[in-house]
Amino acid sequence: MKACSVMGLKQIFTSWNNPKGNSDTERVMRTIKEDLVWPYEWDNPFEFEIALDEWIEKYNTDFPHQTLNNKTPSQFYREWKEQNAAKFAALEVNQEVSQPEGQVLS
Repeated sequence: MKACSVMGLKQIFTSWNNPKGNSDTERVMRTIKEDLVWPYEWDNPFEFEIALDEWIEKYNTDFPHQTLNNKTPSQFYREWKEQNAAKFAALEVNQEVSQPEGQVLS
């Protein structure tokens, strides 16, 4: 939550079992199922994990999204990060100062 506040993002929660309030997440889960889960019979969870990693990479780098001005998520994030470099610099400084070694910042 600290990272969100440094970047000026407000964290909000949807109510449990509310597809309308959580529509983006519900949609990406459906897309994963349509592209990867339903068409195949996975016998090995490790093979599925590899395929999911590959799917995520393709999703983020190969497919432009209309809601991101026809940019891939990677392109959109890279441009956003460049435009907000000062916020990221402040976040990195805060993490180095306040985060004990080996501990994950939540």
